[in-house]
Amino acid sequence: MGNYTASYTRTDNGLIRHNFTTDSEEYLNNLINVLFTGCYNCEAMAYYFDRSDIGLYGMADFCRYGSFYVTRINKKVMDYVVERGGRICLATITKPEWVSNTTPLKYLETLCVKLKELYNFGQKIHENADIKNDPNLTDFLETELIEPLALMIREIEVLWSNLSLAGSGLGEFEFNKDLERYINQFMDEKLELLEETDLEEIWL
Repeated sequence: MGNYTASYTRTDNGLIRHNFTTDSEEYLNNLINVLFTGCYNCEAMAYYFDRSDIGLYGMADFCRYGSFYVTRINKKVMDYVVERGGRICLATITKPEWVSNTTPLKYLETLCVKLKELYNFGQKIHENADIKNDPNLTDFLETELIEPLALMIREIEVLWSNLSLAGSGLGEFEFNKDLERYINQFMDEKLELLEETDLEEIWL
């Protein structure tokens, strides 16, 4: 047999790429960077509320859970881009603008606004995928982004309403204790339902 030398040239598009437009790839990369920024902000707020002179541990746990939840969504988006033959392009994460001197009520209000903006951006990506006739992407967005965000926005609006009724001072203190108890119980129940393989998928 004669000698055979295979030549391979790296290209921007993988062989598995099919019906995955550059517009969709760019939109999803923008989404990935927005989600990374959201995780960064949640972590910053968690350690702000965890300070000894603030002492709102319930809010700190809530922010940590928010970061954990958004990280899971972001991992699914990144995995999806790679599975469709795309590339991940990360951007610089800017410093949070609203960490210092933020009250729990103001934080929940700001968080709700940010999540609504993210929801609208997800709808925009969905509309683009629909125009490009990419049902695979539209199904993914509906299941992994749009529906979870809608539920999250509702939960945060409920928390905001409860905290508004409780008021500052003692009301804020009692709200924080209830939130800490709820988050700990909620996380324990969720982790008990997860199989070992699911935990590996989350943390690895």
